[in-house]
Parts: sequence; structure tokens; C-alpha cells
Amino acid sequence: TQAFITGSFTSGGVTFGNFKHGNLKAVVAAISLDPESLSPVVDEDPASGNIREPLLKVIQFMRSLSFKRRPNIKFRYGLFDEMSYKIGQ
Repeated sequence: TQAFITGSFTSGGVTFGNFKHGNLKAVVAAISLDPESLSPVVDEDPASGNIREPLLKVIQFMRSLSFKRRPNIKFRYGLFDEMSYKIGQ
């Protein structure tokens, strides 16, 4: 967020951006050159980098299939149990 606000990002003596608020070159450089994104250890961690929570992932999948809930059918209690195992996250 600091790169977006200041419009600049410096890494290894190289400055990206033109010091104007919202400069995308600085933001992209900050994301791409972040030590966490470059670390090979983080790539091996299965819990790292999950953008969506498991429930949001399921809801988005259901929406993409145009899921319509029928009011006369109730969800069972076990439907969302062990969600990380069911969706592989």
C-alpha cells in the first residue's frame, strides 16, 4: 500500500514509479519484488498463498454453475464439514 500511496518503490538501488499517487508501475514492482513472493520456502508451504477462504471458493463455484437454492430443500449439517479436505485447500 505504501507504493500505491507514494507512487514509488525502491529495491536494490533501483526506483520504480514517478512519485505520483497510484502509480501502477511502483505497485507491480512492490508485489513482484517482495521477499515473500521470491522465497522458494513459501512455495513449498501448502497453507501459504490461499487467496480465498474455502467457503468462499465453494460459493463462487456454485455461482459459476448458476446454482439456485430451492426453499423446500434444507442443507444438511455435514455438508460443510471438513471443507479443506473436500476442496483440496
